[in-house]
Amino acid sequence: MHETECHNCGGTATEDWYYKIDEKFLICSVCGYTYDKYAEYDEELGTPYREEISGGFGTVYLESKEGFCTRIFLDAKLTPGELKAYRNVFISCDQDKSYLMTYDVIDFYIHFGKPPEHFLHTFKEYKEKAPMEDQKELF
Repeated sequence: MHETECHNCGGTATEDWYYKIDEKFLICSVCGYTYDKYAEYDEELGTPYREEISGGFGTVYLESKEGFCTRIFLDAKLTPGELKAYRNVFISCDQDKSYLMTYDVIDFYIHFGKPPEHFLHTFKEYKEKAPMEDQKELF
């Protein structure tokens, strides 16, 4: 398992690659993009593997005042009603630790809260800025 650049937003993603069977799993905690490649025959494509790609529209992180948390990776753009519902939940959360951030191909939008500092940098900037021993776990 290692850090790599997200194919969707350029942020810091975590990749797990099983080279012997060529399975790969990538998740970006910044934009919510996920890529899964399974060693499973896909009859439709005629390939020895199946690929699934989802998310990439943003991340919601809600932490209660008691310390329980929920992370949601968005699979589509939020509707105004969904955004309002998240905002209503945010009010009862620890507002210093919770956030909602969306992504739309070019830009991130922070709707509420404050995402982690490294979310505001590309993977390249993140790697240059922090020495390896100072880089923290992403999740």
